[in-house]
Formats: sequence, C-alpha cells, structure tokens
Amino acid sequence: MKKYIIAILIILFAESCEKPVSWKLDDPITPRLVVEGMLTNKPGLNYVRLSLPVRNPNRAPLPVSGATVVIIDGDDHHFLTEDQNEPGLYLTEPSMQGVINRIYWLYIAVGEYEFAAGAYMVPVSPLQEFICYEDPANPGYYRIYPGDSNTPSYTEYHVE
Repeated sequence: MKKYIIAILIILFAESCEKPVSWKLDDPITPRLVVEGMLTNKPGLNYVRLSLPVRNPNRAPLPVSGATVVIIDGDDHHFLTEDQNEPGLYLTEPSMQGVINRIYWLYIAVGEYEFAAGAYMVPVSPLQEFICYEDPANPGYYRIYPGDSNTPSYTEYHVE
C-alpha cells in the first residue's frame, strides 16, 4: 500500500512541474479586421461593426471609421452609413430586411484594402412560449415551465 502511495505522489509531482516557454511569435498578417454584423428579417435591426483586433482582452477594440460597407443582395446594393454618434458602427437603411435562403454578400473597403464574404439566412424553428404560474407553496414566487419541444433551438430566457 505504501508503495502505491509513493508512486502516486511521484506521478503527481512530476505532472505538476511547469517550465516557462518563450514563443517567438510572428507579426500578425496585416491587415486584419474584426467584423461583427447582424442581418435579420426585421427592418431597422441590421448593422455591421468594424474594429481592429486587440491582443489584450481587457482593452476595448479600436473602431474602424471611414470605410465603405455594402451588402449585395442579387442586383441590389445596400450602402451602409456610419453612425455619427458611434464610430465603426455602420447601419443599413431602416427599411432593409433579410429574406430566408437568399445569398447576401458583404463588401468592405478600408483605405487600399478590400474584404468580401458571403452568407445566407437560414430559417429557424419558432420559439415556444413558456408558461409562467405562481408557486402555490411560495406565495409571491413564480415558476417557469419552458414547454416540451422536439425541435431544438438555442433559447435563452432572462427573468428578473
């Protein structure tokens, strides 16, 4: 028994050793651009946000201002305008809305650099309404029953 305990301790000590490693990191390939965007089937909720990447996760990213941002929908070109109050935020015209199974292209020009990407909107299963009722055992408290569904969805409820 004593031999097993000694063997286990030796293995634990050997596994816990740490050796500092200094990696030689290459400079990142330039240009790099962080693109965050949303295109929905609801008019007025569509945007593209442009920023530069950060190495330190505690720092806020620097917005990219003055870019040309276009969403191409077949033969239609939707030019986004930069929000004057929030640099780096580009908004569509309020009437623009996405359509399911249609391909959309995003074109971005920043200075001498150009970026392009394509995607399409996929249908999602409708959200099930949850049932809320007062807990009879605890007056003033409520219970929430999300309901059963065979269609998976990424549903997140926030309740106060």
